[in-house]
Amino acid sequence: MEQERLSSIPIWIRLPNLPLHLLEEDCLSQIGSLIGVPLYADSATLRCSRASYAQISVEVQASTPLPDSILVKTALGI
Repeated sequence: MEQERLSSIPIWIRLPNLPLHLLEEDCLSQIGSLIGVPLYADSATLRCSRASYAQISVEVQASTPLPDSILVKTALGI
């Protein structure tokens, strides 16, 4: 029996201390696209009911190393 290899996997990413204006779905999607293919945000993130971090799911290539961090810079310089 031949084993299948996963080419991509969904993962959760935690984004601590994002400014409120970045908690909109389109902004979260743009941030997620820096790492992989954005899938969705968890319900607490979409409701802005958790201030300490946002959490999004992205699909990443299984063979590509994940970054330790990403830099998010807006037009406001934040």
